[in-house]
Amino acid sequence: VCNEPSEKVPADVLCQFYDQAIQAIRSCGMGPEEVSIVLPVYRTERLDEIWRIWNKVFDGFVRHANVAFDLHLYHCFGAWWQRQGLNSHLRMTKRDRKILRRVPAVVGEWSLALPQRALCQSDDEDQAYQAFATAQLQAYSHASHGWFFWNWRDSEHHPGWDAQMCLQRRWLSQAEWSAAEG
Repeated sequence: VCNEPSEKVPADVLCQFYDQAIQAIRSCGMGPEEVSIVLPVYRTERLDEIWRIWNKVFDGFVRHANVAFDLHLYHCFGAWWQRQGLNSHLRMTKRDRKILRRVPAVVGEWSLALPQRALCQSDDEDQAYQAFATAQLQAYSHASHGWFFWNWRDSEHHPGWDAQMCLQRRWLSQAEWSAAEG
């Protein structure tokens, strides 16, 4: 119903908007058996608060069928991610898997972009990317509504944003990619 809502929008206001948007979409004849509705949470830092309000105040997942939260699970934006080593990034994918097992969700955006610090801690950069890709695909395969690898590029970029390049470099395995798609 929108993309990457500002974190300045209070969670209760966002949930109210989502509830009204779902009602409007469903009232136009787009039933849950035909159309999934995606509600952007965007960053997992807001998930607990939005989950609590959505379920307790709006009874959201009970009242509305075929609705999922949209999570963007990047490991490269923000100072905290920049300070983490490779093992921390791998551990965080396990946290993501736990979240995806309990929350109806689509991983609307993810990539293999890693901060330099995470790569410096590995003797083999290719192996680091392969391990990171495998961990993410294993986690994101639990998303009830699937996942999308972000691969838009309009300038020189980090190869971790390019699905074709990740496959060519064998950071992503075609077999793992296909298996994770279900």
